[in-house]
Amino acid sequence: MHTQGVGKHQTDIGRMEQTATKIRMFQPNLVPGLLQTAEYARRAIELATDAQDVGLGVARRMTRQQILYDRGKSFEFLITEGALRWRIAPADAHAGQLHHLASLATLENLSLGVIPWHAQVGAHQTTMFCLFDDALAYVELHNGEVATEDQQDIAHYAAVFAALKDSAVTGEDAIDELQRIAQTLERP
Repeated sequence: MHTQGVGKHQTDIGRMEQTATKIRMFQPNLVPGLLQTAEYARRAIELATDAQDVGLGVARRMTRQQILYDRGKSFEFLITEGALRWRIAPADAHAGQLHHLASLATLENLSLGVIPWHAQVGAHQTTMFCLFDDALAYVELHNGEVATEDQQDIAHYAAVFAALKDSAVTGEDAIDELQRIAQTLERP
């Protein structure tokens, strides 16, 4: 749990992001924070905590997203189709989130991979993790997080990321997948 508040937690994650030049993230359950719209972020934070500083947490998460436009950094995101379909917001807000992802997927320094339900995966991973360069692995748990600089742990998560990436669709195929899912939400 974020005992020091959501706002501080967002600041701490932002520091890790600022020091890295290559960020790789796998997210099986939700859209990653760096890719969230403000409305989606609010709902995600509210589901994860009963903290009183949800608004501050959302604001700091939105501020963190400026890093996506730093061409000196590269980002690789892998998201499961289940995460994209897991609706935590009203249909129109969720569809807006998916369109936002499709837009971000066009950034030159950002790779977005979608692991479709029909894909055969080569790794078992049920929790979100993020690799900051080859220096830090950050694993989010339901009630907290674990960060490790142990090279064996980092190598393990890098291998899992590579195996999951092999199951993902990227580029235009990922954008098509996002638009297909968004269309199901936009139907009357």
